Amino acid sequence: MKQFLPIFVCALVLCGCATSRYSSVNRVASIEGYRFFYVLGTNEVVSIDTSVGLADEFGNASASTYINAFNPSDVIVGYLMKKGYIRAPKLDREQAHKTLLVSYGESGRHWGNIAEVTIQFIDASTHELIASTTAASGGIKSDSDKLRDAILKSLQNLFE
Repeated sequence: MKQFLPIFVCALVLCGCATSRYSSVNRVASIEGYRFFYVLGTNEVVSIDTSVGLADEFGNASASTYINAFNPSDVIVGYLMKKGYIRAPKLDREQAHKTLLVSYGESGRHWGNIAEVTIQFIDASTHELIASTTAASGGIKSDSDKLRDAILKSLQNLFE
């Protein structure tokens, strides 16, 4: 039994590092009075993952390649629409006082496999920061999946 203790401890440490739950929210003002949002442009994120299967009895191994792509703004738009906000197709001066500008950025990488994102909510009429939120995600996932998870964690933390 004692010979398994070091393996168990190492597994706990590695799992704890691989699935970071780091997040923070900075609320400067309430987002309650806003009705519309406009997401500033984001680029598509593409990750390519290759997995190699075990060799069969003849020594032949199989390999698979997966391409995973998404646009971070699609995840943000879907989440905010689900919360009842209306997506503005363009910035309208008459509605600027009710509109949030939403910007997204990758704010870091930790230990090589944890992705961190920051999302800012800015008043469209004053250009002042209303709120920002940061979250990280890791684990044994593609880069696209890590970023998608971090975006969702970030938004969920803001709306808790």
